[in-house]
Amino acid sequence: FGQTESPEGEYSMELFAEDLYQLLRALGIGQSYVLGYSMGGRIALELTLRHSNVVKALVLANSGVGGARTAEGQGRLQGILELLEKGDMATLTEDLTVMAFSPGFKEKNTKEFERYKAVKLENDPKGFARVMRAMMASPPPSDPSRIKCPTLIIAGEYEGPVERAKASQEAIPGSQLRILPTGHGSAVEAPQAFNNTLLEFLASISR
Repeated sequence: FGQTESPEGEYSMELFAEDLYQLLRALGIGQSYVLGYSMGGRIALELTLRHSNVVKALVLANSGVGGARTAEGQGRLQGILELLEKGDMATLTEDLTVMAFSPGFKEKNTKEFERYKAVKLENDPKGFARVMRAMMASPPPSDPSRIKCPTLIIAGEYEGPVERAKASQEAIPGSQLRILPTGHGSAVEAPQAFNNTLLEFLASISR
């Protein structure tokens, strides 16, 4: 989350969604196309469910509707939290950046790998830990089938079981799913394919 402030207190996906809603109001934006990447997708989902009137279309980039977290997934989040509590950002950012891309990306695209990692290194460990606790504590979004706006789900072939992305598509009526040959960071790993996918979706709903 880079240079974003992370004040003391408990965080939640609902709180972040309300922050986004209030930002849109403060900027005088009545309706918007909302794209959320990773945890941002969870926030975008919550915004759409709470304030459907401000979301003209929704894009979940390397994100989904969630569901019961597996023991492996819970353990991975717990491991991240332990590194943050130790203040070991070097190990954490290396691990998270490796996990963000498809196998071999680091060796083939060192510059992009290091750029992505540098952004993560800007985080304050304590603030990052509060965000991770919020992710671990937040329940799945309530009834995503209520989402009626055009929705696109972009997933990476190497970021986990494709079935999870398909489950998100099934949970949101009429949503579209595009799977790119990437890891979790699709927009960084395959920017042209990502942008083309996004622009084609936007063009299809603006006709």
